[in-house]
Amino acid sequence: NKSRKIVQTHFLFDPGLQSISKVFIAEAFYDMNQIEEANEYIFDSLHQVEEAEGWIEVYVSGYRTALGLAFENKGMVGVNATLEVGRTLARKRGLRRLEWFLMSREICYLTLSGRLDAARTLVDQHRLSSTSLDQFTGAELVWREREDFEITLARLFIWEEKYSDAVLLLKDLCRRCEKTEHGRRLIQALVLLGIAYHLQGEMD
Repeated sequence: NKSRKIVQTHFLFDPGLQSISKVFIAEAFYDMNQIEEANEYIFDSLHQVEEAEGWIEVYVSGYRTALGLAFENKGMVGVNATLEVGRTLARKRGLRRLEWFLMSREICYLTLSGRLDAARTLVDQHRLSSTSLDQFTGAELVWREREDFEITLARLFIWEEKYSDAVLLLKDLCRRCEKTEHGRRLIQALVLLGIAYHLQGEMD
C-alpha cells in the first residue's frame, strides 16, 4: 500500500516512472505469493517499459515475475510466449545479460515441468556451470541471478540422480548464503541439500 501511494503521489504525471515502479511492485507481490496482485501489475507495466526505455534491472525484475506467473497460469505455453517477447527485446537493444537471464529461466521451467532432456541440452550446449556465467554473459551477474541459476542447476542434478554433483554445488551455495546473510536462498538450498542427501541414502 505504501508503494502504491508513492507511485500515485510522486509519479502521477510520469507514465514511464509509473510503469518502472509497478514492475518492481509486481515482483514484491510475487515474492510474497500475492499472485492476484502481481498479475494485476506486471503485464501492462512490463509492456509499457518494453515500448519505452528501461534499464537491465527493470527488465530482469519484470521478466522474472512475468515468467513465473506465465508458468503458473499456462505452463510452458505461457513461458515460451513470454520468452519470445523478451528475447526480441534483448536482441533489439543488445542486452546480453537479459538474453542469458531468459535462457536460465527457460532451463528452470523446463526442469520444473519435467522436460529434463531439453533443460540438459541447453546447459550442455552453452557449457553452463556455476563458474562460467560471467564469461558467458560478458557481464558480471548480480548475486540473485547467479544463485537463481545455481538452484536451478541443483534441481536438475537431483532429477538426473546426480546427487553428488547437487550436494557439492549446494554446500558451496549454503556457505556463501550464510556469509552474505541471504536467508531466503539459504533455506531453498538447505531444503534441496536435504533432498539430495536423502536420495543419496545419507539419512543423517
